[in-house]
Amino acid sequence: MASAGYRPVVLCGRNTRLLREASRGAPEHAVGWVEDMPGLLSASHALVDNAAGQTALEAMAVGVPVVSYRTIPGHGREGARRMAADGLTDHAPDAAALTRSLDVLTRPGPAREQRIATARALLTGEGVRPLEALLRTPGPHEPA
Repeated sequence: MASAGYRPVVLCGRNTRLLREASRGAPEHAVGWVEDMPGLLSASHALVDNAAGQTALEAMAVGVPVVSYRTIPGHGREGARRMAADGLTDHAPDAAALTRSLDVLTRPGPAREQRIATARALLTGEGVRPLEALLRTPGPHEPA
């Protein structure tokens, strides 16, 4: 990604082996566990994600576009496809597509603004109501 003009930051969490390996790959920046994920994401132009999970939702919540790339099997791959189909993210099947998505989504303009607005709509107002209803529904082991 550095060759395309982007400065990747690799989020390693508590995976010390990944942190060690990623730290060798200059000019990337690798970081371990992050206490202020919203702050880190807010300082970013985009998130390249592989799992369509919590980190992607955190990025969308702070107005950072998400591109899924090299997704993990199972929920990651299916979630990435679904989120892209719903207009929440891009799904890049290869490095060229990743660069094209980043070129569009990291620059000010209607594509970036539309992506941010679509994601925010999911996380606020009417988009959250079905999730709130699920939280009020007793689970299979709870009294009704």
